Amino acid sequence: VNDSASLDFGTGGFVLAAWANLSNSSSFHLYADKEAGSGTGFAFGCSDGTNVLWFRVYDGTEATTTGTSDCFDGNWHHVVAGRNSTDIFVYFDGILEGMTSDNSGDIDNSESLTIAAASYNGNFDGTIDEVRIWDRSLSATEIQQLYFMNLNKYDTNKWLLYVNQSKSSTAGLDVGNYTYQAFAQDNLGNLNQTEERTIEITAGADSEAPKWQDNSTNSTRAGTLIVHSINWTDDNALDGYIFSFDNGTGSFVNDTFVDMTGTVNWSNVTKVANSTVGSTIQWIVYANDSSNNWNNTDTFTYDTTSASSVQIERIFPTTNINVTQNEFFNVILNVSCLSSDCGNVNLTLDPEGDFIDSFNIATIGNTIPRGITNNNIFFWIVDAIDDEVYKYYMNGTYTQDSFDTAGSGNADPRGITNNNIFFWIVDA
Repeated sequence: VNDSASLDFGTGGFVLAAWANLSNSSSFHLYADKEAGSGTGFAFGCSDGTNVLWFRVYDGTEATTTGTSDCFDGNWHHVVAGRNSTDIFVYFDGILEGMTSDNSGDIDNSESLTIAAASYNGNFDGTIDEVRIWDRSLSATEIQQLYFMNLNKYDTNKWLLYVNQSKSSTAGLDVGNYTYQAFAQDNLGNLNQTEERTIEITAGADSEAPKWQDNSTNSTRAGTLIVHSINWTDDNALDGYIFSFDNGTGSFVNDTFVDMTGTVNWSNVTKVANSTVGSTIQWIVYANDSSNNWNNTDTFTYDTTSASSVQIERIFPTTNINVTQNEFFNVILNVSCLSSDCGNVNLTLDPEGDFIDSFNIATIGNTIPRGITNNNIFFWIVDAIDDEVYKYYMNGTYTQDSFDTAGSGNADPRGITNNNIFFWIVDA
């Protein structure tokens, strides 16, 4: 293309764009070139060796920028190079891949513009189409829209505009309503336009599986109940889960399917761990959503450890509570003893952080621990051992019955059994 004032951009912005298909990377391929040897001008091409976009502007000082994607892969690609008031840049398929600062000096020269060839030598081994040149810079949105659309002349006076509209070069439109309109103008300045139209984008089929996080177990003690927890989330609705457990045998056993609801939920599964210390326990959870998309956790493992001889689980309250004087309150604990001789169980109350006297259920007599007032209700855990005789104080008087734990069994006085919890009213 012979030199023209319309191709002399001076110190201003400009943009070069084209669709191109290259497969031979044995030599340098220029999409467009207008350089005066070692003087001012610009050149835009696909570089051999690196196989990426390359753009150079020379205004007495050279500025060069390059892309990152393979432009010699044998596919059609939309390539753009340009200059604005501060930088030069290249876009590949609507995505900015390179930018370098520029002096924005004068690049005018009297050289011809060559397309698919260099002004000094070389040919273009490939296919190029829809070459466009602007004497101004384009925004990122405008360049992206060039990538989305195509204007095709299919008759002497007929053109076809095709727009493959997306949210970005890598993502489709979000769900919602969109309006669009097209405008056309000829060389004489005559302008026409379509009516404004609306398109509704609806959600497609749910293809995203549930996500998991926050895996945890509350213990690793051999022979004890252990809770295995996973938090699940889904954009639409969770459906359920299957817990798979290897209790130190080397084989997984699947539980039955358990329902889940909502978009956030937990799979909490309690299992008795292998009683052998050092057993390797493994577990996996599989979960699906309402569209039957499945996901599974990693395989989690832990080795069982020695269990404490006495274990205490607080049932209620689970947090600190304030109690009004002379009013009833309950404390519920689960206490288990794994030893053959667990000894006595003491009950200790701690008002505001200071321990008061503890007292032993084996003690004979009416001992009132400090801080326990008349008619207050407390829970008392009976933990009997062999060869001792116990009496218990209940409802204001000693009971008529004592119970003897001599032997291998535990006596059940009036329905009160070893390790059971019952109310005890102190009547001072």
